[in-house]
Amino acid sequence: MSFSAILPCIEYRSLPRYRKTRAVAHRKEWSVFCLTCPEPTAKRFFHVAPQLSPVSGVYFGAINIRLTPTVRHLLLPTLLLPALAVTASLARAAGDQPGEVLAREDFDGDLSRWVVEQTPSGKTAVIDGRLDIDDAPGPNDKGGCTVWFKEKFSGPIMIEYDAVMVDEGGPNDRYSDLNCFWMATDPKNPEDLFAGSAERAGNFKKYDPLRLYYVGYGANGNVTTRFRRYPGDGSRPLEEGDDLSDAKFMNVPNKTVKIRLIADGEKIQFYRDGELIFDKKDPQPFREGWFGFRTVRNHVRFDNFRVTRLPLP
Repeated sequence: MSFSAILPCIEYRSLPRYRKTRAVAHRKEWSVFCLTCPEPTAKRFFHVAPQLSPVSGVYFGAINIRLTPTVRHLLLPTLLLPALAVTASLARAAGDQPGEVLAREDFDGDLSRWVVEQTPSGKTAVIDGRLDIDDAPGPNDKGGCTVWFKEKFSGPIMIEYDAVMVDEGGPNDRYSDLNCFWMATDPKNPEDLFAGSAERAGNFKKYDPLRLYYVGYGANGNVTTRFRRYPGDGSRPLEEGDDLSDAKFMNVPNKTVKIRLIADGEKIQFYRDGELIFDKKDPQPFREGWFGFRTVRNHVRFDNFRVTRLPLP
């Protein structure tokens, strides 16, 4: 469900008058704007509510309070806190509830909810109720595949799925690179990640300009597991402690593993089979974006994809 901010501003001034603010709405964002309140001494109080249609210039869901000059300074604190509490409760009631499944995919049908970006020699399909990526290098490329879920998500969210690195004697059965992107956006096309799909076409270097979180699990021939935060300027910083090489952090063939990704404000986490592998605090978090399975030159199967709303702070 899409959300918007309805942001009334309660003002009290030396003059006995009240002026409504404008509400600025952005799809799938919780934004705070006050376009009036020019005086430095003006008191500002904000709350959010689901977007509803304006009637005669008044937004439903917004609490507007008028007080006489005599009582405003006495009653405003008393009236304001309950008003904001009621509005916050209404917003929570109308919006996604903690634990609500925002998206699910069991791969019982086709790939109509996904966008596949893959180099020409690879194959991606739904086979026996699972997403099957069989990725191969070509004469002019090193291979590579990203499968994006079409829906854009806003945090806080939890993403979960099952994965199996296949080793059954096939030509691409290399149990390396159980990778993923999440909260991904393209700074050049922030509202349409797929505007650049044809150009990227699975080539890993083409993803460098994106803004996203990335984990390369058991990558580079199953010898490294790394977390990176792509800032969107083409760089891929690797911080100390985010480059793991212990065997316990690598892939095991033909074993189902459960992956969990968290984007909860500044808290960014990656779990494997319930174990917290990366626990990051991002002071400038990516609060919305797309999710993608990422891999290269291997054979991997995915199932039981879920995106769940986490409680608001």
